[in-house]
Amino acid sequence: IIKADTAGSLEAITYEISKITRERIQPQIIMSGIGTVSENDIKSAQATPGTFVFAFNSKIDPQAGPLAERSGIKIESFDIIYKLTERVAEILEEKEPRIEVEEVSGKAKVLRIFSVTKDKQVLGARVMEGIFDLGSQVRIIRRESEIGRGKVKELQQSKIATERINEGIEFGTLIESKIEIAP
Repeated sequence: IIKADTAGSLEAITYEISKITRERIQPQIIMSGIGTVSENDIKSAQATPGTFVFAFNSKIDPQAGPLAERSGIKIESFDIIYKLTERVAEILEEKEPRIEVEEVSGKAKVLRIFSVTKDKQVLGARVMEGIFDLGSQVRIIRRESEIGRGKVKELQQSKIATERINEGIEFGTLIESKIEIAP
């Protein structure tokens, strides 16, 4: 929501915001006007989650300020157009959805469980394909379906701490996971 002091300022701000684009998110002006930021503007912002209110050379009504504070809506005031558009670009960068990429580095078969304490499990396994790295995330698979995830906290080969285990080698590991791992 944008409130400006003059129609010319509002038009310039709208134009500048329309030029801002991100790959997976777009700014949208749901309401704009000339004058002070009113209680009605805050109520409109409440109706659309994730809305920001920008005031350009505009005052904020005495009733609008406390209402915005109670409802968790931020009113940001600016007196330079490019600072307002920079702030919109920052917000878009923060809100842009991240793409998670999962890379499978290897598969290991659990041969034996040695101990289980809370969410830490010590087990023996063999790398069936690829590599097994210290600190990597693991998917716990039983009967060809994923039942949980964990993290490799310690890795040993022949009782010697190591960073990586190669294909075909047996190893011991400490996995942190809330899911019980079974051979």
